[in-house]
Amino acid sequence: SCPALCVNCSTSQILLAKQTSPPSKTSIPLDSSPLTYPPESLTTPPFRTPLQPPPYPEAFPPPPEPAPAPPTAPPPPSTVSPPTPLASPISAHTRSHVSQDSNLLCPLKEVAGAEGLVRVHVPFSLQDLSQIEKRLGSFSADSSHYIKEFRYLSQAYDLTWHDIFVILSSTLTPDERERIQTAARNHADQVHLTDNSMPVGVTAVPGTDPGWTYQDGQDGRRKRDLMIQCLLAGTQAAAHKVVNFEKLKEITQEPNENPAIFLNRLSEALTLYTRLDPDTPAGAAVLATHFITQSAPDIRKKLRRAEDGPQNPYSKSDKNGL
Repeated sequence: SCPALCVNCSTSQILLAKQTSPPSKTSIPLDSSPLTYPPESLTTPPFRTPLQPPPYPEAFPPPPEPAPAPPTAPPPPSTVSPPTPLASPISAHTRSHVSQDSNLLCPLKEVAGAEGLVRVHVPFSLQDLSQIEKRLGSFSADSSHYIKEFRYLSQAYDLTWHDIFVILSSTLTPDERERIQTAARNHADQVHLTDNSMPVGVTAVPGTDPGWTYQDGQDGRRKRDLMIQCLLAGTQAAAHKVVNFEKLKEITQEPNENPAIFLNRLSEALTLYTRLDPDTPAGAAVLATHFITQSAPDIRKKLRRAEDGPQNPYSKSDKNGL
């Protein structure tokens, strides 16, 4: 690399110059391999920074759970009314399916027909019959109440023969119904002797459906009214029972019983076991006697001392007549 030196110098000088020339500095890369440097000991392996594992891709996370669906609001009510189911021919003509705005409270309902107003029969429902049975009560237990309610029922409702038959069958025992029917026919026979317009008993109070027509201009309603008249007379005749004043004497006032309650029990017994009416003077006199004699001892003393005691519901004239 130095031609001038090689020409002027001897061979020994050239060799000496080569031996004394400084080694050339070379840059060692930072990331050179450890084999570049001689190891201090062949028995000791060179220290080497442990290799980092290659970056692996992260494991796929589990799929997220689906979020609960928000509660859906109920659909708005439909403004369209569902179609009304067709009623059967029988249920369409019961009282439970008749409009409540009807002016007539009767099984015979007036409706517009081709030739004007006609009467259509609307039978009593089971609920109606149950209420009628509760209202009339027992004929044997309280015949006066039964007769009064039956008269009101016949006036408030436009009945047919079938309706009367159903009412009597559901509120009377067979024996009571037979006695009333027999007494009603006897009444019709007695009236027929002096009034020919009254049919005989079997015709006036038929035992089977006579097929009367209840339209205007027909005589079905008139015959129905005569039948009710005979039945009311029959209930009066069948209501006569044996008087049993011993039952009335068995009712006494309890030590702590209110006098008004005791008087009410006596009134019911008087109606049940005798033919007397507590509202009549004769019935009131008998009731006052039993009220005084069968009341509690302390009440009895007060009633006898007081001329018009507050516990005594009867006037002085009633007590003077005892």
